Amino acid sequence: MTDDYRDAQGNIHVTPEQAEAYYADSAEKKKKAKNVILNIILVILGIVIVGSGVYTAVTFADINKSKKDALKLAELTTYDVNDGAFEKDFGDVEFPAGMLDEYKAAYAANNHLVGWINVPNTTIDFPVVQCENNDAYLYYDFYRKDNERGSIYLDCRNDILGNDTSFIIYGHNFYDGTMFSPLEDYEELDFYKSSPVIEFNTIYEKNKWKIFSVFITTASAGEDNGYVFNYIYPYLQGENFDDFVTELKKRSLINTTVDVEQGDRLLILSTCTRMLDSSSTRADGRCVIVARALRHGESEGVDTASATFNENAKYPQIWYTKNNIDNPYKNEEKWQPVATR
Repeated sequence: MTDDYRDAQGNIHVTPEQAEAYYADSAEKKKKAKNVILNIILVILGIVIVGSGVYTAVTFADINKSKKDALKLAELTTYDVNDGAFEKDFGDVEFPAGMLDEYKAAYAANNHLVGWINVPNTTIDFPVVQCENNDAYLYYDFYRKDNERGSIYLDCRNDILGNDTSFIIYGHNFYDGTMFSPLEDYEELDFYKSSPVIEFNTIYEKNKWKIFSVFITTASAGEDNGYVFNYIYPYLQGENFDDFVTELKKRSLINTTVDVEQGDRLLILSTCTRMLDSSSTRADGRCVIVARALRHGESEGVDTASATFNENAKYPQIWYTKNNIDNPYKNEEKWQPVATR
């Protein structure tokens, strides 16, 4: 009770009516306090909902813009050679001798262009650039503007006119269908069967490539018993090449019928993956697609009906730990090439 109900000696004297009024007043104050708290919670919730909506809208707008930009890039190679479009004026651009006409418009836009990659049944239809280091296009688009999605780029050590045994191409995975995100579709047998052959052309020659390995690995030694399977060697020959191919097939999620032999040139496409993540850990995973060049006079056909899912594919240790499975390859010799160029 308040002092209004006390006498000179401090004793409380109230009538039933006064007590009822007091408690009614107290209850009203508590109700108002609860309403204030509830209103604050509703305001905060509203801010979160609006913020989430804005974030979602911005994200979708960014995704759509990225896809539209990709379509515009693809248009750089749609000129019809029969209508003289290749004779258009590119100003004072100096083109490399022997480059294909259809890539001149793209080269005029960016002379770091070294090729073009197209993966059927996906949104991958991109120019491939190359710079003096592998960080140059991580966050720059084809027109050299800031862009968190970066560009599709060839390893800086590759020489498209040299005798490299492997071309290595990188691209971001934003898990939203842009850039190299669709490469993860190859983790499914049915998708592999729908698109076993991809196209990567340099600015000098065209070529098709037959996929023979799809594997998951990590770029962190701590996630694979102190070992990193280094698949980014531009040049391997002899036993190095054979052992590398054996390792690629052992790790492949899919058993394909595509053979690989000495003298074949390989195409290696690398992007990130969340397959190795757990609820508490974000891994440094990679999804990698490896194909070999179509040989002279060889048919593009692939016997996909005989392809099977590899139940014994070799993964990094973190995958076995995540899935509570013993790693049958834990004590296997860790492959490294004897020497590289």
